[in-house]
Amino acid sequence: MKGAFQATKYQGDTGLTIPPFFKNAGRGKERIWGEEIATPQPTIINWSGLDNKEKLDLIPSLSATDNWILLTHPLGASNKTQPPFRETQLIARADGKCSRHKGWWWEEKDNLATHSTTTEVWQSTRGKIPEITRIAIQESLEADNTKDTPSFGLENLEEIHRAGTEAGLLGIYNFPGAVYATDRFNDKGVMGAGYYRLDENKGGCCQLGRGEEGNFSNRAELGAACLALEDAKRKQDRIPVIFLSDSACFLYSSQKWIGEGKSPSMWGNPDVDIMRDIVQLLRERIEQGLLTVFIKIKVHRGESLNKLADRWADEGRQSEYIRWSLPTNRPIFSWTENSLRHQSPMNPTVKKRIDSQVSWQQLKTQTGSTAKFLTREDNSRDLLGKFHKDRSVWIRARQRVLQCLSYQFSCALQLKKWGILNDVKCRLCEKYYKEKKITEPPDSVESVGHIQCYCPVLHLPRIAIHHGIWRELMFSIRKSSTELNDTLEPRWHFPSALSPEAHAGWGLYKIWNTWDYTRSSHQKRDRIEPNFKKISKNTTWPTKSTLTKEA
Repeated sequence: MKGAFQATKYQGDTGLTIPPFFKNAGRGKERIWGEEIATPQPTIINWSGLDNKEKLDLIPSLSATDNWILLTHPLGASNKTQPPFRETQLIARADGKCSRHKGWWWEEKDNLATHSTTTEVWQSTRGKIPEITRIAIQESLEADNTKDTPSFGLENLEEIHRAGTEAGLLGIYNFPGAVYATDRFNDKGVMGAGYYRLDENKGGCCQLGRGEEGNFSNRAELGAACLALEDAKRKQDRIPVIFLSDSACFLYSSQKWIGEGKSPSMWGNPDVDIMRDIVQLLRERIEQGLLTVFIKIKVHRGESLNKLADRWADEGRQSEYIRWSLPTNRPIFSWTENSLRHQSPMNPTVKKRIDSQVSWQQLKTQTGSTAKFLTREDNSRDLLGKFHKDRSVWIRARQRVLQCLSYQFSCALQLKKWGILNDVKCRLCEKYYKEKKITEPPDSVESVGHIQCYCPVLHLPRIAIHHGIWRELMFSIRKSSTELNDTLEPRWHFPSALSPEAHAGWGLYKIWNTWDYTRSSHQKRDRIEPNFKKISKNTTWPTKSTLTKEA
């Protein structure tokens, strides 16, 4: 599409997703990069990437010119074609994979997607493009490729863009030697390995054998590195080489063969057939005095070399050229999970699976409260599992959740069952009723349900927690409600019945200072550990001065 009018400007998207081979880029009247040029420039417009105000700003200039191409999804109801504005005509329409998955930038996924929508291409009613160009645009929209082909042009803008990437900042594009990028691709039990060589603008690939023994990404990464080392050996140009890999596991697995005074063994290495070839190739380069550098780069972060290596690895997965296929004769374990069949030799994943199956078998013979919870359906155990694995959550909070689920929370009722306390009454309620001078207070047993729902002393903390949950829920709804009305104002409003000051919940320290909870907790500790306190009071511990005198 860029070549239809030799476009030099792009409208729509953000600075991170705009292709780097346009001299100018913007959104409506906003300029993202490039120079201010008074005359209209040939432009590519992503209509779906603009908001309503930016579209209104563009329509006058587009109506007066004819050197532009506009991409959009159908604007009519039920996926019907509707012109974006009056001076447009449709030149192509198809349901191919023309978009990326949502969140691809941080989810490390660069596959293409249709999003169940059609893509349309429009141009000015006064504009004309050759029929060959229109057919090429139509074929590109109908393409069913899983990934796009990365652009690796030699224009000045593209070279400037590559200089700002991770490899460019390291000066790799100016390295006086050979630069290889390696990658792997695993899908449906088939492993592919591939590499790309920068100076020759080509690469190689193969399919890895022993897929029936498991689909391991590190094995495929080792295979890609070995292919690149073999290619460097065949060239016989005796130049230094840099290898770029997005896998830290590959670098860690080869670390113990680097350096002097080490004599590691290949025994126990699951990929010994590939690692032996890699070590032999590296030894030959060392004997010849050739520099070999391995560098870890981030995956799917706009690095062109990593993308090109990924395409070669994808081609290797479909290749009939198979390497390293000799079986190890290890026992193979298989299981089905979420309608998918997995198989692998003994490894931590298989051990965890066996432990899980044994636990479920033993769970059937148990009748306790914890066993009933684990066997009862619809208790959000999947969400509780994600919460327990979330390392950003304070470990004390995760421990408290597990204690509540397993009926081990250290309330007075539970401590009495364990023989630590003799009284089950809530100490906070007793203090509260005494201060309020209530002569006949109700009996209050300090249990988990009492703490969470009924204790009058914890009334304000419960309100604060509920307000926090409500604010987070309303914030999420408001963030997702981006519809605008005819006046380009938000269509949905979320009024609050209280002022922000009245709606603010109490903090933890304010609650503690108000009800003197800290002193109460110390009193509880004195009751639980009387022996330790008694020993501590009757014991004289050595100080720094006494230790100095004795010395």
